Amino acid sequence: MKIAFSKKKLAVSSAIILAAVVLIAATFAIRGAKDMPKDTQPASVGQFMDCFEPMPIVGELTTDCWGSVVGARDQSNGLEDRSNNYFCYWDGKILKDKKTGTYYMFASRWNESEGHYGWFGSNAVYATSDNLYGPYTDKGLLWADDQGGKGHNVWPLELKKHDPNGKYAIVVSETRGGDVFVSDSLDGPWKNIGSLQVNEGYWQSNTCLIVRPDGKYEIINRNGDIAISDDLLGVYEVQTRNIWGQVRGMPTECIEDAVMWYSDGLYHVTVNKWDSRNAYYLTSENGIDGWKLNQGSAYQPDEDFLRYEDGTVNHWNKIERPNVYIEDGVVKAMTFSVIDVPKEQETGGDDHGSKVIVVPFDGEELHRFAHEQREVPASEAEGKTPREDTMAALGGNNASLNFGSRRYIELQRYRGSDGGLFGEKLTQNGENCSIGYLMYKLSDFDPEKVESATLSLIFNDNFGGDSKTNRITVALAGTDWYEGGANGEQDYVAAAKDVCWNSMPEIIYDPNDIDGTTAVSEEFATALSTDLGYEINIDVTKLIKSLEPGTKAVAFAICETEGGQRIAVCSKESGVNAPLLNVVCGE
Repeated sequence: MKIAFSKKKLAVSSAIILAAVVLIAATFAIRGAKDMPKDTQPASVGQFMDCFEPMPIVGELTTDCWGSVVGARDQSNGLEDRSNNYFCYWDGKILKDKKTGTYYMFASRWNESEGHYGWFGSNAVYATSDNLYGPYTDKGLLWADDQGGKGHNVWPLELKKHDPNGKYAIVVSETRGGDVFVSDSLDGPWKNIGSLQVNEGYWQSNTCLIVRPDGKYEIINRNGDIAISDDLLGVYEVQTRNIWGQVRGMPTECIEDAVMWYSDGLYHVTVNKWDSRNAYYLTSENGIDGWKLNQGSAYQPDEDFLRYEDGTVNHWNKIERPNVYIEDGVVKAMTFSVIDVPKEQETGGDDHGSKVIVVPFDGEELHRFAHEQREVPASEAEGKTPREDTMAALGGNNASLNFGSRRYIELQRYRGSDGGLFGEKLTQNGENCSIGYLMYKLSDFDPEKVESATLSLIFNDNFGGDSKTNRITVALAGTDWYEGGANGEQDYVAAAKDVCWNSMPEIIYDPNDIDGTTAVSEEFATALSTDLGYEINIDVTKLIKSLEPGTKAVAFAICETEGGQRIAVCSKESGVNAPLLNVVCGE
């Protein structure tokens, strides 16, 4: 049978289809983005921490328990010793038995009577629950006949298919050097098959092990060292060292608890800066390099992200050892080791302790956020690094020292009105004043072609002062100087052109036109060290455009603005966190 369409009928049909398409499009426009298919929506979160969801109340909220200083809490969430008479718990990663639906949490524990620092003698244990959020029942030691069950940094994983070692593995580090236990069942028994082997020195602390999409195994430690192997025990080939030091704006000191996972085409890492109680979130496309530091925070104890479905909020003093629970390629929940007081205050036999909590998480929203963040151009990273940078500090023997060759430049403005813009006119020792200097090369410089110029600094630390916020002021400086080689920790007599207080470059500004001859940053937080690594971008376009044509180098004097606070920014010795000057020129 033949089916024929006339041109007229075809035109009518096309018109109907077109009208339907227009109607559908209009409907979506009216409904708005929230009714669009989920995978086409823009991210509704501005940081990793926004992806945490309210915790269901499994038991009841109560303050009639240990650790009540955190607020009314649910003792049925996660893994804990309700009586606080026997054990403290730490670590805590969850795997699910797909056949029985039982959730298995692998953790470490030690005697509560020993206080928090009893963790040095912790043992590896497991606990089970029929509910992802708990309560979890302690089932005892994982390997009682191997060093009495010793284990910390307990990290379980499901091995790749057809791995000859079995179906599951557990890696323990910190107190053991990357020892590996394997089993065909989450209930054990667990067999010790040896330690992870790496082709060069590798510190097995906070060791995280994952199966890559290509079937290889990848490990990362607290130092941010990454190694890959075809086999579970190795030999692992080190791919890169200290990824923290490769990412602009990422602190490198006091870093721990690196957790890596792969989902939605990206490798994800969260890592905690324990002294500032702030965590960071990074992504990479290959799990080795090209790491991107995403905006905002991964988690902070002071924020209200640990909340229950009725709105009750908990604030634990320390939130550490995170881990992810993944189903169908999406993070559904995260676990944390938490303690209600500073660790040194948990001395045993008291009303304080530690446990593992389980928090719901919107992994699909994280995927949208992560991909959007990778599309944000890092324009400032294309800038020029300084040829020279150093610091002049007044007081004691510092007057004759050059403070180059440090990873930071200390800044402290003299409070008085008799010392110039920063205090540079002072002549007597004993005053608190530190001025930083930066010098950059310029080539074929024509100020008329300059469209914009940005000086980008990384806030490194706050050494004191009563101000909670600060700004940085920038002025032009003379260029007839060199950075010395001293680090300020040894007697060093500055050479003639080394910067020190007795040999300071001219600071160029008009006292009667401070606004027109200096540049000032936006305000940033300094009292809370969670802002360490914060990028401070200062528009110095007017300063650059004021230079003469053909200028070969430009120097800046920089200092904090509030006066007396003593802060620090990263120097060129800090690597990727070096001060950058990004000058954009037109034709």
